[in-house]
Amino acid sequence: MTFDRVPSVPSRPILAVGFFATLCGPALAIQGGSRIEEILAGEVPPSEMAEDPIRAVLTAADPDVLAFDEHLNFLANPFLGGRLPGTQGMEIAKDYCEHHLGLAGVQPAFTDESGAPTFRQTFELATRRTLEGQSLSGGGLNFSAEQDFQVMSLGAPGQVTAPITFAGYSIDQGLEGYSSFEAGDDLTGRIAVVLRFEPMDESGNSLWGSGNNPWSPRAGFRRKLRDAADRGAAGILIVNTPGTNDPRSEQLNPFSAGRPLVDVPVAMVSAEAAAKMFELAGADLNALVAQANQGRAFQELDVEVELNADILEVATLGENVGGLLPGRGALADELIVIGGHLDHLGFGAFGSRDSGANRGTKVHPGADDNATGSAAILMLAERLRLDYEQNLPEGADARSILFVLFSGEESGLVGSGAYTEDPIRPLEDHALMMNFDMIGRLEGGRMNVSGTDTGVGMEEWAQPFFDSSPLEIVDSFGSRGGSDHLAFLQKRIPALFGICAELHDDYHTSRDTTATIHRTGGVQAMRLWHSLALSAALRTERFQYLNADGQTEDQATLEASAPAEPESAPVAADALPPVLFGINFGASEDPGVLVQAVTEGGAAQRAGVLAGDRLLTWNGSTLASPEAMLEKLGEHSPGDQVTVTLGREGQSKPISLEVTLVARDSDG
Repeated sequence: MTFDRVPSVPSRPILAVGFFATLCGPALAIQGGSRIEEILAGEVPPSEMAEDPIRAVLTAADPDVLAFDEHLNFLANPFLGGRLPGTQGMEIAKDYCEHHLGLAGVQPAFTDESGAPTFRQTFELATRRTLEGQSLSGGGLNFSAEQDFQVMSLGAPGQVTAPITFAGYSIDQGLEGYSSFEAGDDLTGRIAVVLRFEPMDESGNSLWGSGNNPWSPRAGFRRKLRDAADRGAAGILIVNTPGTNDPRSEQLNPFSAGRPLVDVPVAMVSAEAAAKMFELAGADLNALVAQANQGRAFQELDVEVELNADILEVATLGENVGGLLPGRGALADELIVIGGHLDHLGFGAFGSRDSGANRGTKVHPGADDNATGSAAILMLAERLRLDYEQNLPEGADARSILFVLFSGEESGLVGSGAYTEDPIRPLEDHALMMNFDMIGRLEGGRMNVSGTDTGVGMEEWAQPFFDSSPLEIVDSFGSRGGSDHLAFLQKRIPALFGICAELHDDYHTSRDTTATIHRTGGVQAMRLWHSLALSAALRTERFQYLNADGQTEDQATLEASAPAEPESAPVAADALPPVLFGINFGASEDPGVLVQAVTEGGAAQRAGVLAGDRLLTWNGSTLASPEAMLEKLGEHSPGDQVTVTLGREGQSKPISLEVTLVARDSDG
C-alpha cells in the first residue's frame, strides 16, 4: 500500500479503515475497542494520524490479534512456498514453530533415537517410486515395453522367472456364485496370468454391470491381484481381455508411481502378446477367455516367463512438531492433545482447486489452511503454560497438554496417523483431542465445532462455552471425518474439531492468502479453545468415548459376539485409497456425504458433480459417512467406473451420475 500518493490527510483514516478490516476482519475489536472506534469514526486528531495511519491502528489493536497476525504472516508468506513437506519452506516453518513453542515455555514432546528430548517426531511420509527399467521374455520371445507390456506400480520391485498359470479373472467369491478358483488351487512358485475386468457376454459387456455402470466393483485390480497373491503367485500378468467392449482394453496403464497392492511384480500385457505366450504352450487365449466367462478356467501352462520390474523406492520423511505442558497431581499422567496441521500444497501439484493454468505453477500459501490453526496453537501453548504457572488453584490436579503441529495432513492425515501409532504416552491415557483447521474465514462469525457427540456428556459440558463465545457455534452432530482428529477417533479417543462453518471458494487455491483472513474471528476461536482446554484439563472425570452409533465401548462389546474392532484402519501413507474421486468431502446434517469442494478437471467435475451436492449412494450402496466413502474408494482401481446418486439443492429427485476414477498421483 503506497501512502505518498494520498492527496490529503482526511482521506487517510479511510485507508486505516481498509487496513484494519484486513487486519482484524468484520468484528471491529475484542479489547481496547474504544480507541479503534475513535480511529474509524474519524474522531482522532489528524495530527495523530498523519504520520502513519497503520501505526495508529496497530497501536490500538488487541495484542492477541497482533500476535495472531504475526504468526499468520510468517507461516503463509509466499517465501515458504506453500509449506509442502520435503521442501525448504516447510523446514523453515517447522523451525519457526519449534522456536515459538520454546518461547512459550513448553517442553520438547518427543525423544530422538539417542533418547534426547526433541520437538520433532520423525515418520515416513511417503515412498517415492520410479520405474528404472522393465523387461518381459519367455519361450524365446522378448516383448517390447510400453507396446506389448507395462510394469505397473500396483506391484513390488523384483525379478521373477517361473512357469505361468492361467487363473481366469482371478475373482474369488464373485456374484451369483462365480469363482475363478476351487479349493486347493495353488499358484506358489508360478506367475499368474489373469484377465482384466470381469466375466462378460458375447458382446464384450459385463455380466454383472448394472444401470449406468458397465462394470461391477469386482472388475477392479485390488481384489483381483490379492486373490492371486493369496494363492502364492510369484508374479502377476494382467491381460487386456480380448473382445471386451471397453476402449481401455486397447491400452496399457502407465506406471503411475502409486503404492503397491501386492508384494510381487505386476505387469499389464496386451492381448496379442498374451496370445503368443499361450501359443507356445499349445493353448488358445480366446478359448480360455470363453471358459473364464462361464466360471473356473484354472490351467497350468508349460511356458517359463521372466519378468523384471526395476522400481526405485525412496522414503520421504516428515516431522510433527510438538511441545508438552506437564500436568499436575492425580491427573498428570492423562493427556489432552491440541493439534492442527502445518503442511499445505506447495505449488498445488496435487489437491489444488486452481484452474489448470495455475495448478502446479503458483504458490498455494495456505493462509487459512492451515496457517490460522497453526498460529492459534502457538498462542495456546503460551496461554495455557501461564495458566498452569500462575492461575491454577493451589494443589489443583491438571492433565498434561500436548501441542502438536502435524505434517502430511494434506497427503492423507499421515502425521496424525503416525502419532497415534507411536504416541508419547499410551493411547488409553489420551483423554481428549482438540483439532483446529481453517479458522480464519469465519464468515458472519460462524464456526463449526463437531465432535461433542464423541464422548459421554461432552455436549452438555461444551454448550456453556459455546453460549459465552462471541462466535455463533454450529455443532455438526455426526461429523467425524476430514482432518487430523480422525486418526484419534479411530483409536477411540474423543475429539473436538473447529473449522469455518462454510467452506470458502479460496480453499485449496493460490488465492488462500493472508489478505483474506479475519484475524478477529481466528482469535475468538483460539479463546474458545483455550476455555474448553483448560476446563477439560481440570475436569475430574474424563469423557468416555462414544462411537458413531452413540455407543460406549462397553455397549458396543455387549452387542457383538466378540470385542469391537476399530471403526477403520489407522490412517497411514500406505493406507490411502489408490484412486481419486476429485472432491473434498465431509459429513452432512442431511443424508449422505457432503461435497465441500470439487477439484477442477477432476473425475467428479467431469461427471457433473457440484460443490454442495450430497452423495447418497455408491453403486447402489448407501453412503452414510465420510469413512464409508473412503472404504468405497479403497475397493477400486484407476479406471474403474462407479455410479453415484446425489442430492442437489433445488432438485426434487436424486441425480444419477457415472464417474470414472483416476489414479492417485505420487504426492497423494
